[in-house]
Amino acid sequence: MVPATNWLEVYTACKESRDIHLVIIGQVLPNSEKLRVMETVKELCPTVPILEIYQSGRRKVDELSNKEIEYDSDPNSLVREVNRMLKQDAGGQSSSEAGEGPGPR
Repeated sequence: MVPATNWLEVYTACKESRDIHLVIIGQVLPNSEKLRVMETVKELCPTVPILEIYQSGRRKVDELSNKEIEYDSDPNSLVREVNRMLKQDAGGQSSSEAGEGPGPR
């Protein structure tokens, strides 16, 4: 796990780490910053899937994420989704290839 709490840490993690299997973007980031992080990940780590957590009542930024999950939902659903996405990554199949989330842009 590589924690990143701001854009510079995300940028550095993507540039320096070759062992990133999933990026989880939390619900506390403003949507503009979420989009900035997603764009950076897609540019520097294009094969890494992105899971966006969004808060109920807020618009999700699903333009570049492979999957979105509501923060207020059952906590076990987050664990299940992370496990599912990691299994897909281990199998060499991205979420978009599996028919989940947006395809290539």
